[in-house]
Amino acid sequence: MSESAYARSRRDQAAADGVPERTALDCSAAGCPRRWSVDGGGGKLCSAHAWVSPGLWPRVTQELLDADADAARATAAPRSPPRHVSRDERLAVLEALRGVVARGTAARQWAVRLQQREQAGERLSGPQRSAWRVALYLDEDAAA
Repeated sequence: MSESAYARSRRDQAAADGVPERTALDCSAAGCPRRWSVDGGGGKLCSAHAWVSPGLWPRVTQELLDADADAARATAAPRSPPRHVSRDERLAVLEALRGVVARGTAARQWAVRLQQREQAGERLSGPQRSAWRVALYLDEDAAA
């Protein structure tokens, strides 16, 4: 049986809104993350909701969600403390950055040459015009 366009659009909108899609296998208690396992006449419920009164369902659901969050937190990789960086290491990084900045002007000479060619009246392709403007940090309007 094929799905109607209306059903697809509703499903797509729910996914875009971050609302998980409910299936026929889900517990019928609102917000419950479990599948149903008991059908005792009060609807298809998980075992946690099936044996308590409907007035307690929100609390049971919250306890299930909390237990899932605790389990996820327990299995998450522990964070390591930040590594201490010595003064010498910091100075080495700064020196490397100075070298990059010094090479940066020479590395962009191609962009300067393209800019000069265009200003001299030569017709450049769209990608060439875009490339030299980006390389020299100019936007389209300022360069024209």
